[in-house]
Formats: sequence, structure tokens, C-alpha cells
Amino acid sequence: LYLLKLNGYEVGLREVIMAYCIMHWVQLIISLVYLRRDTILRFNFSFIDFNTVRYLWAFAGVLYVANSLQFLNYRIDFWILEYFQGSKEVGTYALAFSLMQKMWILPTSIGFVLLPLISKDIDTSKRLIVISRIALWILISFGFVLVFILRPTIVLLYGVEFIDTYYLLIIMLLGGIPFTLTSIYTSYFAGIGKVKYNMYGSLIGLVGTVVLDIALIPKYGNKGAAIASSISYFSSTVYSVVIMKRLMNVNYKDLLFVSRSDINLLVGVVRKYKFGN
Repeated sequence: LYLLKLNGYEVGLREVIMAYCIMHWVQLIISLVYLRRDTILRFNFSFIDFNTVRYLWAFAGVLYVANSLQFLNYRIDFWILEYFQGSKEVGTYALAFSLMQKMWILPTSIGFVLLPLISKDIDTSKRLIVISRIALWILISFGFVLVFILRPTIVLLYGVEFIDTYYLLIIMLLGGIPFTLTSIYTSYFAGIGKVKYNMYGSLIGLVGTVVLDIALIPKYGNKGAAIASSISYFSSTVYSVVIMKRLMNVNYKDLLFVSRSDINLLVGVVRKYKFGN
């Protein structure tokens, strides 16, 4: 779309929707090609029975509710902020939120890269715990770096009028960085069929966001929205960590803090990946 726009083509809502649909169809086709190549699955309905369909609907229904609640948690503060303060503060807040979301890409990427590489060395549950706490502390370290470089970077890229984005983002990162754990744990909950925990965690976050937004935004504007979101994400994370502790039968130290063995394992994985040994 960007290239079409540069070459003088008119790009509107219709073109955006078409590009979005084409992108997902291409992803689906590629996934089906690899699935058919790597498995013995054949595309017919002989393996489906009523009990399977009922289980899938129940699973998908809870997952849909969980994802819908989380979507509302991400968006409802925009609506409440615009209602109380107008669109000007929404713009600054939206930029801060967008930058924070970029950081959430890291734990997913780390999981995709490290999971197959570590899988031969340790069992599944320990692998998940190791990856999640490594991802958490990588983001914590990155967050400290952002404190020093983000302000001049925002001024350079967006202009001095968006300087408030820096302060909003710092506030949001206090809850957004720990939320890394929730991003990883939700995949695990879904994988073991416990999507109800995703729904409960999303509900906790959504209720917290609404209550705190109404309490803070009228007086503090977008800073109040940032505080509300940060507390909301942190609350969801606390819930996810408590559930993981119970399911994995480990202590909080194992879930939250890296060990020397984690560092040695990570170094070994990097060396194997880099040198192909």
C-alpha cells in the first residue's frame, strides 16, 4: 500500500481492507501447505465427531471471550480519555501505547527462537519458565536503556510537542514490562486447555482499567490513563504468576528471577545458533 501510494495510486479504506484480507489468506495458504507437507493430516471431515465439535466450540468460546475482554482492556482507556479530555490527549497517549506494544513483540520472538533450540536440553515446563524469566529480564534491561535514550529519540522523530509521550511511556512500562510474563503464560494456558485463566486475567485487567480510568482521567488526563493501564497490566500479571506457580508447583523465585544456569544456557544456545554446532 505504501508503494502504491508513492506511485500515485489512491489508497482508501477499501484498499486497506482488501490488503488485510489478502494478507491473512496468504498466511492461511502457506500454513496449510506446510501442514499437509509435514503431517499425515488429510482435509476431510471423517475424523470429526459431535463430542469433538462440542469441545472445540466450548474451547473457542471461552478463548473468544478472553480475547475480547483483553481487546477492550487495550482500547477502553482511549474511549474514556476522549470522553473526559478530548482527542488531543488521546493522540499523545496513543503514541505511547503504540511504542509500548512494540516491546511486547520481543517475548514472542524470543519464545519462537529459543523454544526449539532449548527443547533438546530441558523438559517442557522448565523450558517455559526459563524462557519467560529470560524475556522478562531482557525487557527490564531494555527499559533501563529507554529511560536515557527515549526522550531525545521522541523529540527527533515526532517533535517536541510529543515530549509528554516519554513520561506516559515510562509510567506504562512499569506495568507493561511485567506483562511480558502474561503474554507468554497465556499461550501456555491455551496449550493445556486452561483458557479460563486467560479469561479471568483479562477480566481482572479490564475491571481495573475501567475503575481507575474513571477515577484518574478526569483529574490527571492521559497521565491518569497511563497509571490506570500500568496498574491493570500489573494486576493481570500478578494473577498469571499466581496461577503458574500453582500449576507448575514452583516458587516465585523460579518464575521471576534468572539464575546462573539460565545465563549459561542462553550463552550456549547463542553459540550453537551462531556457529551451527
